[in-house]
Amino acid sequence: MTVTLLDADGNTVATATTDDVGYYEFTKLAAGTYTVVESQPDDYLDGKDSVGSTGGNNSVNDTLSGIVLAAGANSQNNNFGELPPPPANVGVDIEKYVRGSMTETNTSGSGSEGFSPGFWKTHACTKDVRDWEATGYTTGDSVEAIFGIELRGTPTLLSALDTGGGGVNALLRQSVAGLLNASNPNVDYKYSAAEVIQMTKTAVNSGNYTATKSLLETENSKEGDLSSSAPAAGTTTIETANDDADNAPGISLNIGDTAIYTYEVKNKNTGDVALDNVTVTDDKIASLTFVSGDTNNNNRLDVTETWVYTASETVTATGLRTNIGTVVAKAAGKTVTDSDAANYTAAAPPVVNNASLGDYVWLDKDGDGVQDTGEVGIAKVKVTLTGGGADGVLDTTGDNITKTTTTDANGKYSFSDLAAGEYQVTFDASTAGSGYVLTAQNAGSDDAKDSDANTSTGKSEIVTLDAGEADTTIDAGVYQKAKVGDKVWDDQNHNYIQDSGELGVGGVTVKLYGVGADGVINTTDDTLVATTTTGTDKTATAGQYEFSNLDPGTYVLEFNKENVSHWNYNRSNNMSDWKWAVKDAYSNSKDTLDSDVAGDAKATTNITKTDPFTLVSGQSDMTKDAGITPIVIDLTGDGIHTIARAASTATFDLFGNGTPITSGWLSADDGFLAVDSNHNGKIDGISELFGGLKKGDGFAKLSSFDSTGNGIVDAADLDFSSLSIWRDINGNHATDDGELFSLAAVGVTSLKTSFDEKPSIDAGNLLLERSSATFADGHLVEMTDVYFNVSAADAAAAGIKLTGFSDLIGDSSWLI
Repeated sequence: MTVTLLDADGNTVATATTDDVGYYEFTKLAAGTYTVVESQPDDYLDGKDSVGSTGGNNSVNDTLSGIVLAAGANSQNNNFGELPPPPANVGVDIEKYVRGSMTETNTSGSGSEGFSPGFWKTHACTKDVRDWEATGYTTGDSVEAIFGIELRGTPTLLSALDTGGGGVNALLRQSVAGLLNASNPNVDYKYSAAEVIQMTKTAVNSGNYTATKSLLETENSKEGDLSSSAPAAGTTTIETANDDADNAPGISLNIGDTAIYTYEVKNKNTGDVALDNVTVTDDKIASLTFVSGDTNNNNRLDVTETWVYTASETVTATGLRTNIGTVVAKAAGKTVTDSDAANYTAAAPPVVNNASLGDYVWLDKDGDGVQDTGEVGIAKVKVTLTGGGADGVLDTTGDNITKTTTTDANGKYSFSDLAAGEYQVTFDASTAGSGYVLTAQNAGSDDAKDSDANTSTGKSEIVTLDAGEADTTIDAGVYQKAKVGDKVWDDQNHNYIQDSGELGVGGVTVKLYGVGADGVINTTDDTLVATTTTGTDKTATAGQYEFSNLDPGTYVLEFNKENVSHWNYNRSNNMSDWKWAVKDAYSNSKDTLDSDVAGDAKATTNITKTDPFTLVSGQSDMTKDAGITPIVIDLTGDGIHTIARAASTATFDLFGNGTPITSGWLSADDGFLAVDSNHNGKIDGISELFGGLKKGDGFAKLSSFDSTGNGIVDAADLDFSSLSIWRDINGNHATDDGELFSLAAVGVTSLKTSFDEKPSIDAGNLLLERSSATFADGHLVEMTDVYFNVSAADAAAAGIKLTGFSDLIGDSSWLI
């Protein structure tokens, strides 16, 4: 303890500190009167003070005054008495509390306003608050560019608002109105412009227009007040009250919230013993912040004080979290401690099922594994989605989910409302139709254009979707194996074409070559695909050959007649002495009947080859299929153009039995001659076209309209005005608005009923009976009865016997 010596005037002369046994002294003092003052020791009680040998006054506690010291004299036993404190009730208390802090985003308002497509159309050019200027868009802006979609034509925002009809047109009317609503700062609209664009893009790409159109239509019918601004967006921070939360589960928080802790530390002593060395810690948080409580700033927790600390942490995991706060302090030679817990439970975030995956199965005509121009989608293909389930992981199969869908008329498919996680898509090529197989996987560098299905399993690679992600790159290409054939014949009359009764030549070796590693045909690395020989003489298959199960690609056929023995003219003939017929005689105008191998009818060369030819998906010996005949008219003057059956995925009632089938079809530039018998504005089947099941049916029906009997059907005939032209512009095999025209509307004034048979093949369809139509300016265009390629299996299923192409053109086989 400290003892202070004062002189008679109260000035400090010296100070001393008591030693281990309480002794102190002041030396070398001058004679005079002195006072000694004691500093009261902590935690001790005052006892009895006593003056020493020279006398003095002890009436004031802890003070001995009036001590007279003569020169050379000593004053001993000036003592201060202190009593030890009673046994202390030393203790400390900590109380820990927790509260939550969360940030909430308020959107642009309640979504209580929205204006219709008609409103925006009629206010496109006004100059007040109701016009388009505030939206940032103009009437001529491109719908395709803004929404990131592909459409027929080049619609603008205004033309989309003005276009009637259902389907995608109805969707776009509401989408454009929604875009303008969302972009106008005075419209309290439910969706943002980005949301409207994404909703529209997803709907167009999936082909599912109705749901999105209905959602937008609801919001666009609310009207509102365009003279006042919509509420501004912003965020609000909310804090809950402190909660003791000693026991589980405690308060409820969400991932991303902040847990804020308050620690209140109190001295539990019943006496007046302060606490030293106070330390507060948390078992989960490294650093705590002292807030307040040490009112006298002595770093001792006095009996009357409450010290407050705080700490916080971000909620990062779900489930229960228990934090324990601990205080440690010392007093009267004792160490005291106390702890208190605070609990909170974080709920798992809601599963946001807003991801999607798609989107396309297409006919890979050339089998190269890449989506090329002109290759179309395949309808009704089964697609199965396997998902990772609750944990989002496919390897843990116990909770995996499975969804199934089929591709739409355009080959599109989509799985929506998906949670984030792993997914795998399986494509069933067999559901595309008979003989379809999957094309090469990952063949191209553009993932959005290649095929993602394994050719053996049909499975894609595993795809991981984030919340809200739309992956539209999981595609699959399919194709059918091709065939090529089929006859080497004895050109008995040397006219270089197959005539009725000319025999086939058996025993000729035929080799099929495909491209090698260099990807180019007719080079040294060509691959020998297969070898066969033509059918034996004097049999039904004499001279015939066939290569089947071929992948699409470029090929060459090689024929070798060396030392082949052929029976004809009542003798056996060695074909080594014979000549190959002239190739592509008659300027190749009779390609279905001529010879396609190198030959000049002069040289006896034994081995010859065809020119390179390309097989596409499903291309086959045309004797395997049959023909259905409607009359068509060349509307552009560039000839009749058709579409192969393999590339035409829509259906039409060509058999007239009410069952639509897949077939070859007509290009968008040409038109069917038609009559809308039931006046419903549509062409419903073959009965409303000019054709039938056999040769001559089409022109026979046309002749029935020639009431004047002059071989011309024109305005002089009674029913001329009932005739029409159907242009299937979008190739969907259905009569849509704007596709059915009167003859006058397209400029046709007369139709000739007589015809010539001039067979040719276009895209696997037979163009046979040829006539002409006359336009108002006098120029003639081709009018032809086209025999569309249909599946013999479809005909058999319908109980219909059809005439094969070879029979139609006068021979029982096809020569390449």
